[in-house]
Amino acid sequence: MTYKRRFITGILIILVVPLSSVILGTLGFWLQLGPDDKTFLFTLIDHNRIYIFLSFLIFTGILGYIAKWMLFQYFIPLQKLAEDAGILKSAERLYTIETKGAKELKQLAVILSRHAYEIKELRENINEKIRQAKNDLEEEKNILTSLVSELNDAIIICNNDGKIVLFNHHAYQLCDDPDADDFQNRIGIGRSFFKIIPSEIIRHALEEIDHKFRQGQQNAYTQLVYPLPSRVSARIRIIPVSKGKEKIGFIVIMHDITAELDKDLKRHEMVESLIDTTRSSVAGIRAAIESIISYNEMQEEQRVRFNNVILEEAKRLGAFVNETIANYKDYFKLNWPMEQIEGQSLLNLLHLYSKTISDLKLEVKDPENGIWVSVENFSFIITVLYLLRQISTIAQNTISLELNNENNFMYLDILWKDGILNHDQFNQILANPVDLNNVELPFSANDVIQRHNARIWLNLSENNLHSIRIMLRAADAVTESVKKKQIIYGARPEFYDFDLFTSDNLDEEWETRRLASLRFVVFDLETTGLNPSDGDEIISIGAVTIVNGKILSDRYERLVNPRRKLNKVTTEITGISDAMLQDQPALDKVMPSFHAYCEDAVMVAHNAAFDMRFLKLKEKQLGFRFDQPVLDTLLLSASVHVTQESHSLDAIAERFGLTINGRHTALGDAQVTAEILLKLLPVMQEKGITNLQQAYQASKKTYYARIKY
Repeated sequence: MTYKRRFITGILIILVVPLSSVILGTLGFWLQLGPDDKTFLFTLIDHNRIYIFLSFLIFTGILGYIAKWMLFQYFIPLQKLAEDAGILKSAERLYTIETKGAKELKQLAVILSRHAYEIKELRENINEKIRQAKNDLEEEKNILTSLVSELNDAIIICNNDGKIVLFNHHAYQLCDDPDADDFQNRIGIGRSFFKIIPSEIIRHALEEIDHKFRQGQQNAYTQLVYPLPSRVSARIRIIPVSKGKEKIGFIVIMHDITAELDKDLKRHEMVESLIDTTRSSVAGIRAAIESIISYNEMQEEQRVRFNNVILEEAKRLGAFVNETIANYKDYFKLNWPMEQIEGQSLLNLLHLYSKTISDLKLEVKDPENGIWVSVENFSFIITVLYLLRQISTIAQNTISLELNNENNFMYLDILWKDGILNHDQFNQILANPVDLNNVELPFSANDVIQRHNARIWLNLSENNLHSIRIMLRAADAVTESVKKKQIIYGARPEFYDFDLFTSDNLDEEWETRRLASLRFVVFDLETTGLNPSDGDEIISIGAVTIVNGKILSDRYERLVNPRRKLNKVTTEITGISDAMLQDQPALDKVMPSFHAYCEDAVMVAHNAAFDMRFLKLKEKQLGFRFDQPVLDTLLLSASVHVTQESHSLDAIAERFGLTINGRHTALGDAQVTAEILLKLLPVMQEKGITNLQQAYQASKKTYYARIKY
């Protein structure tokens, strides 16, 4: 019931009581009169009817004036005063209460505004303390996300419903298909992981883990291989997340094994080829040998022929083995994990192990502070020691080892005097297998250098100071400043949301779910005009996602080619020109990705009837249905702030102290609409509007609900 109806109802109730008393008294008086008295009374009323009628009009007019005065001086201003006082709690900036009512209410408005200023200062102090506490908590979370982000494997953490709670950048790269303009398989906070891997597979894996737990296995997990939407084959490890005895989610660790599977296939091909060719050659050799053994009296000419067969088959087999090794040698190399090591530590290790080389005199120069390199310690150290031993056979003096940073490149230099090493000898040393004392690697120094993405060359100097220089990959030093920077980098609001561990069940009916637990997609359209039925088209779509009261940076923004010219007014309002749309895709190319972006979410818009009209008219043509719930911030605002004069986007934003960046751009309007929704939700909750069904009912009672789409 609106405030005007409540007022009229109150006035009628006030009038009914005295009028009922008058009517009952008059009726009792009338019943007591005799026939002559009644005739006299009728005659008296008839002679004075004009005065009685005028008196009734005057009484009614005075009563109406008093009612109107009370309505506009007290009742309406009082209602607006109550709403303005509620807005004070949500407004970003200081909100001044103004009223056109009675003097007493104006004084009350001044007092409330003064108190609002004092409350604002107090709130800022409290909020500062809350922000500090949140920052401390967020810093701890950010440390976790930073650690997870730096892991080589892709990490995704989900709640029991499959909603993504946390993921790192590797997971985004591994799961996302860069060639597809599609949100169907894109990961994001609050999105379903079951779009990446079907829920049946995850459920089966978790049931297998439960079975292992029941069998007494601690720290049980399960592992599987599955092709991801990005056309990557991944080894996937699934680990449950528990809180006490209750399982609240699961962790997914993914590793790209596409290259490994390719190597396995190549190895299989090589083995099959080796088996077939070797079997054939061995059979020929065996047959020739058996013939020689069986016929002792074989003539010399035949014996020579069989010997030649054996020799040719042996040569063919040897050549084939060498060719196979050459063709498939890359598939025998180890998958070396690179490690970050401080320059000083690397030189210390080289100096320590150099003592195992006899007749080697090594001098190590301390590097600059902060030098870090990325190497596979074992293979690299063995290779450098191998080079040092080769140089020690020609150098007549002490060999020096230095690590320098020049123009952000790391150089390891082996320097010596006298003893010239020509380039042919140097290339031969690099081509030979690495052999050092009792350690022999199955690859050459060149292989090790290439595996490190490094470069190596020989420098011969005229002043008798020669060197071998190795250019290495640099690695950031783990200094305090870097740690701090990593923590800041980890503060990505959309990379984690631990509150999703307490989300509602996805199978629950839309209407009865709490508004605070829903995933919202707030969107806006820019169009060529206002009449989709007359041929106006969409030219821009912008949308943002809200999960657990936070606006994610997983935004959607697309320009759409309407295949028609824009009028001057549209360009002036939206800032979009024909040239900007010329090379953009048409709506039939854009709509699949937008439909996927809105999936499993409540759609929200300001004056949603307008935007939904455009989408609904395109459903049959494009084959996409938007059948999820839709909320309208215009109707929601009108349902909770009934006395406010305007519920336009600009007016609501001004009331809440929100700044609109990019007005009349799809993404700019969607962003401020999302901020308005977050301001309205607590106001709605105070008024008992806590789920979708109640939000619909409240919206339908507003004046604006007559607009249909």
